[in-house]
Amino acid sequence: MLPTSLSTWSRLIRHRHASHFAELFLVNAVGALIAIRVGLTLTGFPQLGGHGLHIAHLLWGGLLMLAALLLALFFLAAARYRAAVIGGIGFGAFIDELGKFITADNDYFFRPTFALVYAIFLLLFFALRFALTRQPLSAREHLANAFDVLTVASARGLDASMRAELAAHLARADASADLHREFDTLADALASAPIARPSIYTRIKTRAARMFARCVALHWAKAILVAIFAARAGAQIWFGISQVWLGDDPKPLPATFAGLDFFAWGFIACLALEWGLIGRGIAALLRQRHIVLRWFKRAVVLHLLLTQFFVFYYDQLSAIIGLGANLLLYHAFTQLMIAAESPHQISTLDKETE
Repeated sequence: MLPTSLSTWSRLIRHRHASHFAELFLVNAVGALIAIRVGLTLTGFPQLGGHGLHIAHLLWGGLLMLAALLLALFFLAAARYRAAVIGGIGFGAFIDELGKFITADNDYFFRPTFALVYAIFLLLFFALRFALTRQPLSAREHLANAFDVLTVASARGLDASMRAELAAHLARADASADLHREFDTLADALASAPIARPSIYTRIKTRAARMFARCVALHWAKAILVAIFAARAGAQIWFGISQVWLGDDPKPLPATFAGLDFFAWGFIACLALEWGLIGRGIAALLRQRHIVLRWFKRAVVLHLLLTQFFVFYYDQLSAIIGLGANLLLYHAFTQLMIAAESPHQISTLDKETE
């Protein structure tokens, strides 16, 4: 049975937009989790049920994940998109109740819950990234995706971008000349079908990418980011003093050091590493500016991967705000590095998002 099982896994075909669906799933999961926490806080944590019953939102999350699974199993074309959105919302509702199921007293407010959830999302992100992008699509996968392009086009029409995508897959699929002609014939027949409008998520993402590319191309963008980084360092110091160092029970300095727990030492160690990376960047300031950006970006990545875990332990609201800000910083440094190393790519991105 083992060889058969392994060969079955080896025959799995990756979808050409798998990374996009993974992104949709994670974005909706995080959004649902935050919306549930904020909504419950504003409404005083109401309970559905009564007479000794409580219908936890974990169950609603399970139903949504079931709906996503059924969509993916039984429908074609746009079903994957809807399954990623619905499944992500369901997973966010499900994982939000993690604290109840890892504590003896079913404590929904268990303090490390958000930190653990954040770690789960990080592990899931890297696992999906490794599984989906560890190597380019094979010739067999390109051929299968060429057929899938036609499947989608039969439902929503074949526009110019999809036609180019079809041609790219066929070029890498080692398909015969006869098969190429058959694909061209089908593509011509589908080109007359009405074109469906892109999804709301795709339109928002495209417009945001265009706006961001224009902003980072401005000459003062680097100065603005450095100023933001300075303000960010100040916010980290304030957070460390108020939440980690002093806490709820201020003590003399020696006693404070002695009373620091694992999360406090972890937070301090991560900040020390971050500031070390920033210091390396500042030391390179007089030499090459894109080197500075690279060190600053590494500091942001370190924060997203490690420091943010400890921030979630201490203050969920600050952590959520900080997570959004650091994701924007990460994207900003990525675009600035592209502009510094190859300035024409910013204008190319702008044209591609039109």
